[in-house]
Amino acid sequence: MPGDLILVVEDDLAVRRGLSDALRWAGFEALEAGDGDLGQRLALERPVRLVLLDLVLPRRQGLEVLKAIRAPLGRSRRPRRGSGRTRPAPWRQCHGRRRSDPAPPPPRRRPRTSRRPFRRARHAPSPGRHR
Repeated sequence: MPGDLILVVEDDLAVRRGLSDALRWAGFEALEAGDGDLGQRLALERPVRLVLLDLVLPRRQGLEVLKAIRAPLGRSRRPRRGSGRTRPAPWRQCHGRRRSDPAPPPPRRRPRTSRRPFRRARHAPSPGRHR
């Protein structure tokens, strides 16, 4: 919901600012943390609704921060990971395809410019007309 507090924990400044600006533009309140220790402290001190957490951080790794944030809540669910895929591929290009996957489109052919570029005579020339 717009107005909720979202914590962005990312060590790359450009990515962190880009995410925070996009969240603020969408109407959310965004906090920024540049390392794992600061991110853990902010997540435990403030009532954040969502934490966007990088897994590789300086000082404290992302999974350690996640365990420390979830410990007081008593939750045992696994964290959600983004796959980076926007939509599923229409067929598997690397590992073959399953029966349920649609067949790939046929290869495109170039159109022929003419049906017979070199025509042969329909009948043999007469034997007396050689040049």
